[in-house]
Amino acid sequence: MKNFRFIIILVIVLGGFVMLYLFTSSPNSAELRPGLAQNDEGREHIPASTAVSYKNAIPTSGSHSQPAQWGISSIQINDESLVHNMEHGGVVISYRTDTDAKIVSQLKKLFSKPYSNSGFRPTKAIVMPRKGQEAPIVAASWQRLKKFQTYNEQEIIEYYNLNIGKSPEPSSG
Repeated sequence: MKNFRFIIILVIVLGGFVMLYLFTSSPNSAELRPGLAQNDEGREHIPASTAVSYKNAIPTSGSHSQPAQWGISSIQINDESLVHNMEHGGVVISYRTDTDAKIVSQLKKLFSKPYSNSGFRPTKAIVMPRKGQEAPIVAASWQRLKKFQTYNEQEIIEYYNLNIGKSPEPSSG
């Protein structure tokens, strides 16, 4: 009878540790990530010449073609490529074309070498202009989107750090 009680107590204690582990080390990462959760629009690979009609003005998932090169772009990159970069765990920072030149310069310096913030060295990011977006700055990653009305370096870095690699294929690209 003593062995039976010992086994029951052991099962309860071990079960408690398992539950504690599950609740503390495996939180729902979508809830902890900055930005608004976006609907899953799929992740079908399509030929590069295929245009996609996305449900959102700035898509964060969906059909996509070849990925774009990481880094700073002076032109708007097509969404079909950007979605592929997001699928590979990247973050896209876009700025409205009428955004103040000083803010654009700050974004570019934050995301390109030599980095303006020595503690921040982004690897999977694209910074680019985007015509017609609502907010002056928008950060997008796989199924996540955050709009910035002003340049806020700490919030942009936080968005990047907590969303980088949160995608179906984070080790690719």
